[in-house]
Amino acid sequence: MLATSRITRRSLCTLLLTCGLAASASLAQTAAQRTFTYQGRLTSAGLAVNGSVNVTYKVYAALTGGLPLASGTVAANATDGVFTIDVPLASLGLTQFTGSERYLELTVQQGLGPAQILTPRQAMRPAPYALYALNNAFTLDTSGNAIFSSSSAQVGIGTASPTAGRPMTIQARPAGDLLQFRNSAGAERWHLALGTGNGLNFSQSGVADNRLFLSTGGFVGINTDTPRAALEAVGDVRSNGFLLHNSGGNLRWGMSIDGGGGMNISESSVADYRMYFKAGGDIGVGTNAPQAKLDVNGRIRCGSLQITGGSDIAEPYDVSACEDAHPIPGMVVVIDSSLVGRLRVSAKAYDHAVAGIISGANGINPGLTLTQDGSVASGQFPIANVGRVWCYADADANGPIIAGDLLTTSATPGHAMTATDTLNRGGAVLGKAMSGLDKGKGMVLVLVGLQ
Repeated sequence: MLATSRITRRSLCTLLLTCGLAASASLAQTAAQRTFTYQGRLTSAGLAVNGSVNVTYKVYAALTGGLPLASGTVAANATDGVFTIDVPLASLGLTQFTGSERYLELTVQQGLGPAQILTPRQAMRPAPYALYALNNAFTLDTSGNAIFSSSSAQVGIGTASPTAGRPMTIQARPAGDLLQFRNSAGAERWHLALGTGNGLNFSQSGVADNRLFLSTGGFVGINTDTPRAALEAVGDVRSNGFLLHNSGGNLRWGMSIDGGGGMNISESSVADYRMYFKAGGDIGVGTNAPQAKLDVNGRIRCGSLQITGGSDIAEPYDVSACEDAHPIPGMVVVIDSSLVGRLRVSAKAYDHAVAGIISGANGINPGLTLTQDGSVASGQFPIANVGRVWCYADADANGPIIAGDLLTTSATPGHAMTATDTLNRGGAVLGKAMSGLDKGKGMVLVLVGLQ
């Protein structure tokens, strides 16, 4: 059986290109078949063959030898020797056609007769326009220059005139969207479009929701298309830290959250604690372990300071008891000569070792406490040596106490009395009474001032 054949002038490369671009066309269009047509003429003993035949095709990378890159068998019907088959490109594998030489080998068998290989293999040649499509600009123009690529490696989407010097130019359609993102089911999820004042808007359901908006002035808006600062968010902002740089790009300040829930504002690193906000409300300056509403590790300088939580200046001391009189707020204390830096409850009249009054009686607290932890200048009890405090007094020890009287220590432990002895009171005066006590024991308000 003899056979002559020819590949019709239907370009393989053109088909490849058409198939590749078919996804961009309307869904209503019919996709081009991924085949190319082969036609030949079969004869046997000089007579034309009629009837069904099986044609096996193989694609090779060389004219002779080698292993087939793809193969398959199709049925055909010969009439007066002429048969036509459509070779399915999908079976051949589209990845085989990348511009390198390819050769087609056919084997024909009629019924139970012997299979005959048609030789030589035939080179698969593209049409001239297919060659142009492989090496030059291409367009898919179903609705006004939908896609355009020029020979200078520029791509235009929505325009046939991409901006010079720009690899890609996207021109919005009247509908507004530049890009649209859908899920696997085809439902719209996100949109990228030109918004107010030609700003760029990234939205979830439409142009108006402004999930992220980039203004032409360089501002960024979250949930707003009118940002008035470099970054403006309408709604809560959640972050575990911020970094602030100067105009030269150098890191200057950082804001971070630590594992305990505290927030630290630092100048150069997490550890410098320029200002630290402890979970619970305390603020530290220079420390991340504040022990009060405001705890400063270092010197404070201010033009004016108003203290509203207390009315005296105190220093903390450790205070010893005197017999059964244990130290409590309001008691008079003196220097303990047996223990350096410590005090004890007073128990002698006109004691020149008088040191002050334990602050805190009747709800009046120290306004300012001077201390140095870990040294002799610290202790358990705040001792007022300037300001107003309530003090235990004994009006029976040396007569009634009248506002304005000088006060001194008495023999009653921890109690003051009026200082009427001008010869002995020098150096033993505790301060001045600001309230009176006619008789017995009680409390008087004292303006502390050691003399």
